Amino acid sequence: FRAELDRATAARLRRTGGPVGAHLSAGLDSSSVAAAAARLLPPRESLIAFTSAPRAGFTGAALAGRIGDESALAAKVAAMHPNIRHIVVRPEGVSPLDLLGRHTAVFQEPS
Repeated sequence: FRAELDRATAARLRRTGGPVGAHLSAGLDSSSVAAAAARLLPPRESLIAFTSAPRAGFTGAALAGRIGDESALAAKVAAMHPNIRHIVVRPEGVSPLDLLGRHTAVFQEPS
């Protein structure tokens, strides 16, 4: 599995320049891809890993069987790789429905 994961991830790392970004959640899929990318990048290159999280101070309940805020678990994965720059994205007074509306307007397709 690791050889196939590395092959698939390396194919997505090909570029002419610039930083590499990835989604990083508490799930096995994004964690595996981010860790593989961090390992496969050339020395001195970093991976910018983005984790979406609830707004600061949110105390609402999570859906049954779900993790309400995955940022702490994602941070543990990022901490295992010194070349991962972990950024937690938290909404600041914006409704997710407003964001969906903007996405539809920009990409001209439903979210």
